[in-house]
This record gives sequence, structure tokens and C-alpha cells, in this order.
Amino acid sequence: MKTFTASLMLGLLLSTPALAQIEVRLFPPAAFRATARPEYYEGRATYYYRGQWFYRDRGEWQYYREEPRELRERHHGGRQHYEHGHR
Repeated sequence: MKTFTASLMLGLLLSTPALAQIEVRLFPPAAFRATARPEYYEGRATYYYRGQWFYRDRGEWQYYREEPRELRERHHGGRQHYEHGHR
């Protein structure tokens, strides 16, 4: 019975597809920050870099998952922004 149970469990584990999600973010390097003019939002310097807004919080880089309306209006002049020709 132990062999059958172990074989059944192994079969179930091998037949279940493994899903992994990896998210890589490249934060603004020092050379970029030295020359870029930050926008101040929520009391902190915020940088638009590679299509996203980044800021430091307690020594760690964070980003806004969705572009805040106020930053979008300041950066894009209230227009909808399209990158790389995509709409």
C-alpha cells in the first residue's frame, strides 16, 4: 500500500504544471537621477524612468503599479501617453 500511495502522489505532483511569475524592475540608476528633474508627489522625489514612476521609501526603491493621474498630467501635459507607437 505504501508503494501505491507514493506512486500516486508522485504522479499527481508530476502531472501538475508548475507556474512561476517573475517580475524584474530596473530602478533609475544614479547617473539618471543626477541629471533628471524629479517630480515631487506625495512629498517625495519621483522619477519617470523607462515608462514608470519610481520613488524611494525607507531606503528602498518602489514604483507605482498604475500611473497616478496627477503625475500623468504633469509629465504628459494631460494627454494620453503612448510609448513605442502602441495605443
